[in-house]
Amino acid sequence: MPIGNNLEQFTLQAYTAMTEVIQDTVRLFNGASNGAIILTGGDLQSAFSEEAFYALLTGDLIKSRNPSGTAATTEFSLEHALANKVKVALRTDTLVFTQAWYDWIARDQAEAASVFGIQLAEKIFEARLENAIAMLKACAGTNPNLVRDQSAATGKDGIMSYTNLLLAADLFGDKAQRINCWLMHSRAKTQLIEGNLANTERLFQFGGVNVMSDAEGRPIIFTDVAGLRSGAGTGPDPVLFHTLGLTQAAAIVEQNSDWQDHVDRSNGQENIKDTYQAQWSENYAVKGFAYDVASIDKKVGITPAALAVSANWDQNVTSDKDTFGVQLDTRLVALP
Repeated sequence: MPIGNNLEQFTLQAYTAMTEVIQDTVRLFNGASNGAIILTGGDLQSAFSEEAFYALLTGDLIKSRNPSGTAATTEFSLEHALANKVKVALRTDTLVFTQAWYDWIARDQAEAASVFGIQLAEKIFEARLENAIAMLKACAGTNPNLVRDQSAATGKDGIMSYTNLLLAADLFGDKAQRINCWLMHSRAKTQLIEGNLANTERLFQFGGVNVMSDAEGRPIIFTDVAGLRSGAGTGPDPVLFHTLGLTQAAAIVEQNSDWQDHVDRSNGQENIKDTYQAQWSENYAVKGFAYDVASIDKKVGITPAALAVSANWDQNVTSDKDTFGVQLDTRLVALP
């Protein structure tokens, strides 16, 4: 019996293919990024969740003591800060297909279901990475101390190089080793290699994830996901690259257990029409930052576009070194 005569089987075939691809891709990406962007499962039951944690002490806690003195001490107390994650509701558009067409070309809809599931998985993964990059850049936009902007520098100082990566990591000072992964545009990666052709750098590829390393052994993941490049490249609007240096668990993306999909069959056209649609939700969080939940409509949640707005994020840790990491801005074309 053609799979088109069993609509539940179509959804199962598509969902199975999608799930297998996402699980494999997530496993590879989490490992390749040293756990910098964690893609995992979740179960958030409201528009957001908050968790209190103890803020790090600031100032000089340890003081010298006069063994025979009676001077008063300075009092201090442990303070709470709030971390949170926010929910984004997502869906597909409607996929339209007809059994009559598959019968006409003598192909099984099981094949189409598998192809669709794989393509849907790729789109979901790409969208999650886009959203994660957007919110990380938005958080960097709230604190200039987290951004190394080389785009106004002349010559090679203004384009991607291993030197600029080291300078960006140096924004963390004595905690620079916390930067354990770079995420950059593929064209910036090309500049990196062009400037170091005399050196042999580790470069390999697996599962669609491309990885190389910097001078201190940090993995470099390169992709053309939106957000890592901006500008039109004409006139006063240069092409800029926005490279992210990330710490452990810099961003967390969770898929909730509310996946729903449905195939519907309808009459009224020359051929009987089947349509497919899916919906689900995901949770997003950034290390060292909290989303401004006062602006959230609890019935609606937030949109991916809202994740990319700097005004929606507040740093919730005192030290910049306890945040998600740093951002390096460079140019495509060097200034003379």
